[in-house]
Amino acid sequence: MEENKIVVTDESGKEYEMTILFTFEDEENTKKYVFYYDDKVDDGEVFVSQFTDAGELIPVEEDAEWTMLNKVLEEWQLENNDEEEA
Repeated sequence: MEENKIVVTDESGKEYEMTILFTFEDEENTKKYVFYYDDKVDDGEVFVSQFTDAGELIPVEEDAEWTMLNKVLEEWQLENNDEEEA
């Protein structure tokens, strides 16, 4: 598997190969997150999960955590749109 790919398993056990957009480490709560998408589907949907050092994906469940992660994604998108326009 390529370095920028991860395999995500849904509730029914089906595996999907996803492309990593970027990772983020929240130093305040010492959690690491991976933002990823399915490059086979052109809907623009970005997923995010917490991940462990062993590579285990953990669902994000707290509203405050989702709010923070949405801001992180928005900032990343703004920074990367600026780079594309330069």
